[in-house]
Formats: sequence, C-alpha cells, structure tokens
Amino acid sequence: VAPPDEGCDGADGSPEPLEAQWLTYERTSGEYDWNYPWELSASIYRLEDVREMLAAIREHFGEEGVDHPNRLEGFGVRLFKQEKVSAARRTKKCACASRPTVVVVTINRVQSLFDNPVYGQGPSGESAPEASPEELDRAFRAALRSAAGGAARTLAA
Repeated sequence: VAPPDEGCDGADGSPEPLEAQWLTYERTSGEYDWNYPWELSASIYRLEDVREMLAAIREHFGEEGVDHPNRLEGFGVRLFKQEKVSAARRTKKCACASRPTVVVVTINRVQSLFDNPVYGQGPSGESAPEASPEELDRAFRAALRSAAGGAARTLAA
C-alpha cells in the first residue's frame, strides 16, 4: 500500500479520478504475466467470480483441484483461458494499478508439484544461500536501515 503522502491524490490533494488510478489492457494480447488471468499473489477478483471459479475447478478437477495453491492457480488459469467461467467470456481486459501498490517477493515455500525454479537456484537445483528467506530478510532490513539513515541525515541537515 502506498504511504499516505503518495496515495491516489492529484497534485492539489483532491482524489484522482478512478481512470487515473487504473490502467486497462487486453490480456489476450499479452504474454506470461500479462496473460495470466487467475494469479493468486496480489490480485483482486469479484467475489462472485471467485465462487464460480472454485465451483468450476471442483467440477472439472475434483476436490483436489483446490487443495493446493499451485493447483488452484494452475487449474483456474486453464479454465479461464478455455473460457469455462463467465468472467472469461465477459471481457478480455484486465486492469492494474497505475502506480506501484504491492511487492511480491516469490519464495514459493509450498511449491512441490511443478518444476518452477526460483531466484538464486544453482545449476543442479540446489538453493543458493543468497536467496534463502533468512538472507532476503537480512538484506531487506539492511536496506530499510540504510534508507532510514539517509532520511535521518536529510532531516538533520
């Protein structure tokens, strides 16, 4: 979420129109993340679309289709691209925020079903120490301390 001073306000402090806060694109013209209509990392979906998707996954893939995040996402993408849910037939457009609003650092700790290499993986599949959750947390906290120190120096000047 954007800090309070960097929210969705216009230059004069008034709320920006909704059109300025969101960008739309035709997902079927995109590749990879830009045509991945049922991702679960930080997306917003209509409740009725979620209910329909869960029911469709159960209908086509059984209860095990929703028992693991990777299956839930993968089967949902498949059904969406096959237009087996009404949301896929309703529009080919998606929307994204016009400003950065969330950061998702992919550390897929539940990944056990598909070959999905993560950052820092060595050629033999071993995890590189610099990509461990502990090391990423240490680096993130160091960056925060550095940024805070810079802000403190700016305030002191």
